[in-house]
Amino acid sequence: MIRSRKGPFDYAISLGASCQPAWHLAKNGLRDKSYPLDWINTKRTDSLCTLLETGFQDFFEKPLLLPEMSGPKKELGWHHAKYGFTFRHEFKTIEDFEDNFEPMREVYLRRVARFEERLRSEASVLLVRLYINREEAEQIVSTLTSTYPGLDFTLLALDETEEIRKDWKIPRVLNRHIKSAPRNDAISRKYDGNWKKVFREFRVRRQGDGPRKRHSLNKVISTVD
Repeated sequence: MIRSRKGPFDYAISLGASCQPAWHLAKNGLRDKSYPLDWINTKRTDSLCTLLETGFQDFFEKPLLLPEMSGPKKELGWHHAKYGFTFRHEFKTIEDFEDNFEPMREVYLRRVARFEERLRSEASVLLVRLYINREEAEQIVSTLTSTYPGLDFTLLALDETEEIRKDWKIPRVLNRHIKSAPRNDAISRKYDGNWKKVFREFRVRRQGDGPRKRHSLNKVISTVD
Protein backbone atom coordinates (compact mmCIF):
# COMPACT_ATOMS: atom_id res chain seq x y z
CA MET A 1 0.00 0.00 0.00
CA ILE A 2 1.28 3.47 -0.89
CA ARG A 3 1.37 5.69 2.17
CA SER A 4 1.45 9.48 2.36
CA ARG A 5 4.82 10.81 3.41
CA LYS A 6 6.23 13.94 4.98
CA GLY A 7 9.56 13.74 3.17
CA PRO A 8 12.31 14.25 2.56
CA PHE A 9 11.34 15.64 -0.84
CA ASP A 10 13.60 16.77 -3.63
CA TYR A 11 11.15 19.41 -4.83
CA ALA A 12 8.07 21.28 -3.64
CA ILE A 13 5.80 22.50 -6.44
CA SER A 14 2.54 24.44 -6.44
CA LEU A 15 -0.57 23.08 -8.15
CA GLY A 16 -2.52 26.30 -7.45
CA ALA A 17 -5.33 27.08 -7.11
CA SER A 18 -3.95 30.58 -6.48
CA CYS A 19 -0.55 32.23 -6.18
CA GLN A 20 -0.35 31.76 -2.40
CA PRO A 21 1.28 28.27 -2.35
CA ALA A 22 4.11 29.34 -4.68
CA TRP A 23 4.58 32.62 -2.82
CA HIS A 24 4.88 30.95 0.56
CA LEU A 25 7.02 28.08 -0.70
CA ALA A 26 9.42 30.79 -1.87
CA LYS A 27 9.22 32.72 1.41
CA ASN A 28 10.10 29.54 3.29
CA GLY A 29 13.02 28.69 1.00
CA LEU A 30 11.35 25.61 -0.46
CA ARG A 31 10.86 26.66 -4.08
CA ASP A 32 13.72 26.03 -6.49
CA LYS A 33 12.37 27.44 -9.77
CA SER A 34 9.20 28.75 -11.39
CA TYR A 35 6.53 26.33 -12.58
CA PRO A 36 3.51 26.86 -14.84
CA LEU A 37 0.82 26.88 -12.15
CA ASP A 38 2.58 29.21 -9.71
CA TRP A 39 0.93 32.53 -10.47
CA ILE A 40 -2.45 31.78 -12.04
CA ASN A 41 -5.96 31.05 -10.78
CA THR A 42 -6.64 27.37 -11.44
CA LYS A 43 -9.76 26.84 -9.37
CA ARG A 44 -11.32 24.29 -11.76
CA THR A 45 -9.99 20.87 -10.81
CA ASP A 46 -11.39 19.18 -13.91
CA SER A 47 -9.41 21.58 -16.09
CA LEU A 48 -6.28 21.04 -14.01
CA CYS A 49 -6.55 17.29 -14.51
CA THR A 50 -7.12 17.68 -18.25
CA LEU A 51 -4.07 19.90 -18.42
CA LEU A 52 -1.93 17.28 -16.68
CA GLU A 53 -3.28 14.45 -18.82
CA THR A 54 -2.54 16.26 -22.07
CA GLY A 55 0.90 17.58 -21.22
CA PHE A 56 -0.36 21.17 -20.94
CA GLN A 57 -1.92 21.19 -24.37
CA ASP A 58 -3.19 24.67 -25.37
CA PHE A 59 -2.05 26.05 -22.03
CA PHE A 60 -0.66 29.41 -23.16
CA GLU A 61 -2.00 30.08 -26.65
CA LYS A 62 -2.86 33.62 -27.69
CA PRO A 63 -6.30 32.96 -29.29
CA LEU A 64 -7.49 31.30 -26.06
CA LEU A 65 -6.55 34.15 -23.72
CA LEU A 66 -9.31 36.73 -23.49
CA PRO A 67 -9.05 40.03 -21.58
CA GLU A 68 -11.39 40.50 -18.63
CA MET A 69 -11.64 42.53 -15.47
CA SER A 70 -11.08 39.93 -12.77
CA GLY A 71 -10.35 39.50 -9.09
CA PRO A 72 -11.65 41.39 -6.05
CA LYS A 73 -10.05 44.61 -7.28
CA LYS A 74 -11.43 44.22 -10.81
CA GLU A 75 -8.00 44.34 -12.41
CA LEU A 76 -7.21 43.40 -15.99
CA GLY A 77 -6.61 39.69 -16.35
CA TRP A 78 -6.69 37.07 -19.07
CA HIS A 79 -9.34 34.37 -19.02
CA HIS A 80 -8.47 31.05 -20.62
CA ALA A 81 -11.38 30.15 -22.88
CA LYS A 82 -10.69 26.41 -22.76
CA TYR A 83 -9.64 25.79 -19.17
CA GLY A 84 -11.34 28.63 -17.29
CA PHE A 85 -8.07 29.69 -15.67
CA THR A 86 -7.16 33.33 -15.10
CA PHE A 87 -3.74 34.90 -15.69
CA ARG A 88 -3.57 38.09 -13.61
CA HIS A 89 0.09 39.03 -13.40
CA GLU A 90 1.66 38.56 -16.83
CA PHE A 91 0.47 41.65 -18.73
CA LYS A 92 -0.45 45.10 -17.45
CA THR A 93 -2.34 46.36 -20.50
CA ILE A 94 -3.75 45.21 -23.83
CA GLU A 95 -0.74 46.79 -25.51
CA ASP A 96 1.60 44.91 -23.18
CA PHE A 97 -0.16 41.68 -24.14
CA GLU A 98 0.26 42.37 -27.85
CA ASP A 99 3.88 43.43 -27.56
CA ASN A 100 5.13 40.81 -25.11
CA PHE A 101 3.02 37.72 -25.62
CA GLU A 102 5.69 35.71 -27.45
CA PRO A 103 8.44 36.30 -24.86
CA MET A 104 6.01 35.36 -22.08
CA ARG A 105 4.95 32.28 -24.02
CA GLU A 106 8.60 31.20 -24.12
CA VAL A 107 8.75 31.66 -20.35
CA TYR A 108 5.74 29.42 -19.86
CA LEU A 109 7.09 26.80 -22.25
CA ARG A 110 10.22 26.61 -20.09
CA ARG A 111 8.13 26.31 -16.94
CA VAL A 112 6.02 23.53 -18.45
CA ALA A 113 9.14 21.65 -19.59
CA ARG A 114 10.63 21.97 -16.11
CA PHE A 115 7.41 20.73 -14.49
CA GLU A 116 7.24 17.73 -16.81
CA GLU A 117 10.90 16.93 -16.24
CA ARG A 118 10.48 16.95 -12.47
CA LEU A 119 7.36 14.80 -12.49
CA ARG A 120 8.80 12.26 -14.92
CA SER A 121 12.08 11.92 -13.04
CA GLU A 122 12.93 9.67 -10.11
CA ALA A 123 12.76 12.60 -7.71
CA SER A 124 10.33 12.82 -4.80
CA VAL A 125 7.94 15.74 -5.05
CA LEU A 126 5.65 17.54 -2.61
CA LEU A 127 2.73 18.99 -4.58
CA VAL A 128 0.77 21.75 -2.84
CA ARG A 129 -2.79 22.82 -3.66
CA LEU A 130 -4.94 25.40 -1.90
CA TYR A 131 -8.78 25.47 -2.01
CA ILE A 132 -9.48 21.76 -2.37
CA ASN A 133 -11.98 19.22 -1.05
CA ARG A 134 -11.76 15.46 -0.62
CA GLU A 135 -13.31 14.59 -3.98
CA GLU A 136 -10.97 16.95 -5.80
CA ALA A 137 -7.95 15.49 -3.98
CA GLU A 138 -8.95 12.00 -5.07
CA GLN A 139 -9.39 13.21 -8.64
CA ILE A 140 -5.97 14.84 -8.71
CA VAL A 141 -4.23 11.80 -7.22
CA SER A 142 -5.90 9.53 -9.78
CA THR A 143 -4.75 11.80 -12.59
CA LEU A 144 -1.20 12.05 -11.28
CA THR A 145 -0.78 8.31 -10.80
CA SER A 146 -2.08 7.50 -14.28
CA THR A 147 -0.24 10.31 -16.07
CA TYR A 148 3.05 10.01 -14.19
CA PRO A 149 3.13 6.33 -13.13
CA GLY A 150 6.65 6.49 -11.76
CA LEU A 151 6.16 9.67 -9.74
CA ASP A 152 7.00 9.56 -6.05
CA PHE A 153 4.75 12.27 -4.63
CA THR A 154 2.61 13.50 -1.78
CA LEU A 155 -0.26 15.92 -2.37
CA LEU A 156 -0.55 18.50 0.40
CA ALA A 157 -4.20 19.57 0.32
CA LEU A 158 -4.95 22.88 2.06
CA ASP A 159 -8.17 24.73 2.80
CA GLU A 160 -9.90 26.55 5.64
CA THR A 161 -13.11 24.49 5.68
CA GLU A 162 -14.20 22.33 8.59
CA GLU A 163 -14.20 19.30 6.30
CA ILE A 164 -10.45 19.39 5.89
CA ARG A 165 -9.73 19.20 9.63
CA LYS A 166 -10.47 15.44 9.66
CA ASP A 167 -7.86 13.08 8.21
CA TRP A 168 -9.13 11.99 4.80
CA LYS A 169 -6.95 8.84 4.86
CA ILE A 170 -6.32 9.04 1.13
CA PRO A 171 -3.10 7.39 -0.01
CA ARG A 172 -0.53 9.98 -1.11
CA VAL A 173 -2.56 12.85 0.39
CA LEU A 174 -2.00 14.84 3.55
CA ASN A 175 -4.81 17.31 4.19
CA ARG A 176 -4.33 20.26 6.50
CA HIS A 177 -6.43 23.19 7.67
CA ILE A 178 -4.98 26.64 7.02
CA LYS A 179 -6.31 30.15 7.40
CA SER A 180 -5.03 31.76 4.21
CA ALA A 181 -5.02 35.36 3.08
CA PRO A 182 -8.05 36.92 1.40
CA ARG A 183 -7.76 36.97 -2.36
CA ASN A 184 -7.52 40.76 -2.51
CA ASP A 185 -4.38 40.70 -0.33
CA ALA A 186 -2.75 37.39 -1.18
CA ILE A 187 0.73 38.26 0.10
CA SER A 188 -0.33 39.76 3.41
CA ARG A 189 2.31 39.09 6.07
CA LYS A 190 -0.45 38.48 8.60
CA TYR A 191 -0.76 34.88 7.35
CA ASP A 192 2.94 34.03 7.01
CA GLY A 193 2.97 32.14 10.30
CA ASN A 194 0.13 29.88 9.21
CA TRP A 195 2.07 28.75 6.16
CA LYS A 196 5.29 28.35 8.09
CA LYS A 197 3.52 26.11 10.60
CA VAL A 198 2.16 23.86 7.84
CA PHE A 199 5.48 23.61 6.01
CA ARG A 200 7.32 22.86 9.24
CA GLU A 201 5.81 19.37 9.14
CA PHE A 202 7.57 18.49 5.91
CA ARG A 203 11.17 17.86 5.05
CA VAL A 204 12.08 19.53 1.78
CA ARG A 205 15.53 20.38 0.57
CA ARG A 206 15.84 24.11 1.07
CA GLN A 207 16.24 25.73 -2.33
CA GLY A 208 16.86 29.36 -1.36
CA ASP A 209 16.02 32.16 1.01
CA GLY A 210 12.89 33.32 -0.76
CA PRO A 211 11.81 36.95 -1.10
CA ARG A 212 12.64 38.85 2.09
CA LYS A 213 10.90 42.09 1.23
CA ARG A 214 7.26 42.83 0.54
CA HIS A 215 7.44 42.89 -3.25
CA SER A 216 4.39 42.82 -5.47
CA LEU A 217 3.67 39.53 -7.21
CA ASN A 218 4.36 41.25 -10.53
CA LYS A 219 7.84 42.14 -9.29
CA VAL A 220 8.55 38.57 -8.19
CA ILE A 221 7.24 37.09 -11.45
CA SER A 222 9.41 39.42 -13.50
CA THR A 223 12.57 38.31 -11.69
CA VAL A 224 12.15 34.53 -11.84
CA ASP A 225 12.45 32.13 -14.75
